[in-house]
Amino acid sequence: MSLFKKKRDGSISVNLNDTARSFVGEIFSQVVAAENDPNHEWHLSMNPPINRAASSDDPLATFARQKEMASNSELAQMTIHEETLSTGEAYAWMTSLALALRAISSLRNIDDEVALHNADPEVKQYIVTIQSLLFGLADCL
Repeated sequence: MSLFKKKRDGSISVNLNDTARSFVGEIFSQVVAAENDPNHEWHLSMNPPINRAASSDDPLATFARQKEMASNSELAQMTIHEETLSTGEAYAWMTSLALALRAISSLRNIDDEVALHNADPEVKQYIVTIQSLLFGLADCL
């Protein structure tokens, strides 16, 4: 059974057990905490733009990006126990998971397959699990 499945009405069913929901919920909590706490280990990796040339010197673009990230991660956190997600809610899950993946990869200097292969097994499993969730959601969106 797939983790996520698009239904006829366009919504997405979430097929995660309690352990998986706890895992995802903890990720969402970490993303929300990192957005709000400048001392959180993920904080610095959350704010830079992916394409630095596009908005690196534009404080309004930075603010807009931070506002969207906060809205998405809070929505993801609020919907962790839902059996069905709207497309917008699924997008919020996806962006929050992507932020977590970016943060942990950045902190552990994992930027390619070789680095992932050589990573601590626990970190590797964490990253692979987030990737699986992201791929599952991407297939539905």
